[in-house]
Amino acid sequence: MCPLKNVMPRHDRFGWRSYFHDSLPAVPSWFMSSLIESCGAGVFEHFRDCDPRLPLTRPMIKVVSGRPIVNLSLLNEVMRTWGLPIRLRADTVADDKVGQAFGANSGRLIRHLVPIFRFGRAQWFATRDARRATSTLLQTGCRPFESFGAAVAAMQLVYVEKTWRMFNLTGCISLLQSLRRAITPEANGTHLRMLNTFMENDFDSVRAFIRSHPSVQRILEVGEIPQELEFQDLWIVIMDRYGHRAVYEDDLAQPRYAETPKALIAALMTPPRDRLRPRRTLLNRVLFPIEVQTRRLLAEREWFQHRTMVVFTHIRNELLRLADHAVLRGQLPTREALWNLDIDELRRLDQGWQPDEAFWKARAAEIDRLAQQQPSQ
Repeated sequence: MCPLKNVMPRHDRFGWRSYFHDSLPAVPSWFMSSLIESCGAGVFEHFRDCDPRLPLTRPMIKVVSGRPIVNLSLLNEVMRTWGLPIRLRADTVADDKVGQAFGANSGRLIRHLVPIFRFGRAQWFATRDARRATSTLLQTGCRPFESFGAAVAAMQLVYVEKTWRMFNLTGCISLLQSLRRAITPEANGTHLRMLNTFMENDFDSVRAFIRSHPSVQRILEVGEIPQELEFQDLWIVIMDRYGHRAVYEDDLAQPRYAETPKALIAALMTPPRDRLRPRRTLLNRVLFPIEVQTRRLLAEREWFQHRTMVVFTHIRNELLRLADHAVLRGQLPTREALWNLDIDELRRLDQGWQPDEAFWKARAAEIDRLAQQQPSQ
């Protein structure tokens, strides 16, 4: 089997919903889109560590209509080259549109045992490596930065590492999903989405308190924070645990709950999710060990996301601090304007570049235009 060609094929299929739909807003910030695109090569380099024959020039991520999208065809071809079933890739990036479903190929598997072993080892030790990576990410990102360029470079390292570790954790879950599917065809990948179980559990305890206290609920409905002591105790605990989280939190432009309490209030006011318990059948008893292991891996993935957001929030705050200085120098009209620049333009600010009014008007118009377009599916 020849290695993949280092050329862009005619029909590369890129997907938005398959990876970023749950973690980014409908139109991510200009800054975050450019940063994610710049990290594509770093993420794919982890695949090339497993198999150096994989291509260098085909992009893993590119920005289309203002949204970063993943090259699903490239990942499919990696799986096919190694003789692995494409369904593994589809489960890992939660892609329901698999296309032509290629199964395992024993000949290719035998010829690519070395890269498959390396790839499998990364999956096997995904939990251990994610825990170790957490310390590295905290050291990389939770420190002061003297320039936009330094903060961007740190964020690139953090994003590449986070994406690879999350990919491996989800890959372990997809293997269990494949085993489950082999036992019962009705199995699907819907539970592989990012489900913030422990956060939802804590939120549900506050929701229960709100439902039992109509006076508290009325105050929350107008966007105010009740001063009742019992609610304040719950509020302080929730804010302490989850103040660094946010809606569509992978975009640094999104305010954290600690900055916008109304966003947290809105989350607390939403009804709790339905939690359907599986029926006690013989099949479910057979699947129980798989479900236990899947839930354990989901919890590990969720905790890794939770800890990584500490780093994201610190870098966000550092970028805003640097933006405040840029506002004083007349380089930015407001601190939030930094999210309307790409990473190269941010680096130019370090060199003294000062965008004029025409630039900001053109950029705002372009962002509005892209917001009207539909993302690639």
